[in-house]
Amino acid sequence: MKHMKHMKHMKHMKQMMHGISMAAGALLLTTAASAQTAAGGGRSVMSGVYSTEQAERGRNAHAMNCTSCHDSEAYTGQSFVNAWKGRSAFDFFEQIRTTMPDDNPGLLKREEYLDVTAYVLSLNGFPAGAQPLPDDDEALKQVKIDSFPAAPGAPADTTKTDTLKTDTLKTDTLKTDTTVKADTTVKSDTTRQASAIIRELLPRLARRR
Repeated sequence: MKHMKHMKHMKHMKQMMHGISMAAGALLLTTAASAQTAAGGGRSVMSGVYSTEQAERGRNAHAMNCTSCHDSEAYTGQSFVNAWKGRSAFDFFEQIRTTMPDDNPGLLKREEYLDVTAYVLSLNGFPAGAQPLPDDDEALKQVKIDSFPAAPGAPADTTKTDTLKTDTLKTDTLKTDTTVKADTTVKSDTTRQASAIIRELLPRLARRR
């Protein structure tokens, strides 16, 4: 009888383990599929798609070849958001490569146009990464200008700073109130103790007289 119960228990445990294994396998497949989908969707400019060195080279190239016609503000602010949000780094790279400088489009080397693209991304607040923008059209098409760290050119949000200042003021006020109350309490206790001592001493002095 005990043997039969043991066999049933073992069969039940095997069924449970099989179910757990199937569920775990399904979860792994779902996770892998999600990762593959994300990879197929490209890289966001918020993930660090250019290097600091590349952006610095782009700044120099822009200063030497572009500022005679326009300054860097032409590629920042709301105008940049309106023109390029939802597009790719390749779109921007190809635009400047085929149209600039105004008086001699295509004058710069391909690497220099990539550097200027990185510089413009840095101007708009996109974070730098460890690797430069790729020198490949298809790879550049996968770099999506899909979001912005903040509205470029917008005034800084001081709400948090003001809130912190207010909280600090409240804390200082609380400390002051606590200190005043503590001082008042100590003084009151001292006065009561002195009064008690005087009341105790007065009868003794009267008896001595």
